Amino acid sequence: MKSISRPSLLVLLGAAAVIALALIGPRWLPGPEGASGQDEENVLDRQLRAVVQRLEKKQQVIAALLGGRLSLLEAAARFRELNETPSELPNHSYRILFEGKSDEERLCRQVIAWAYNEAEVSSPEGARAVRRRLEAELAEHLARHGTVVLPP
Repeated sequence: MKSISRPSLLVLLGAAAVIALALIGPRWLPGPEGASGQDEENVLDRQLRAVVQRLEKKQQVIAALLGGRLSLLEAAARFRELNETPSELPNHSYRILFEGKSDEERLCRQVIAWAYNEAEVSSPEGARAVRRRLEAELAEHLARHGTVVLPP
C-alpha cells in the first residue's frame, strides 16, 4: 500500500475515532438494528475499509490533477462521486468545511485544498503555485459561467 499523505491520515484518524466512539458510545452510525456484537464489528470494519478506499482513490485523483492529466473541474466531479461512495456512508463534510455558492464550487475548493496539501509535502513554494493556478482556473470558470458546472 502507498503511504498516506498527512491530510489523508488526519481524515483516516478522524474516521477511526468516529468508529471507536460508535463501539463504546451511542448507536449513531448506520448499522442493522439488533445486530450482535460480531455483526456490528463487521459493519464497522466495512465502513473503515470504505473510508480508506475513498481516501486512496482521492489521492489518485489528486495525483492525476497535479500530473496534468485532469482539470480542476474533472477532479471535482470525481470527488463528488467518491464523496457519495458507498451510498450508505456518504461524506458531505465539504459542505461545511469549504465556502462556495454551490456544492460544485465547494467540491472545487475541497480539491484545491487536497492538491495544496499534497504538493506541500514536497515543496511549500510549489504548493502555493498549485493553489494559485487552481484558484485562477476556478475564478475563470466562475466568471465565464456564473456558477460551477462540473462534467458528468
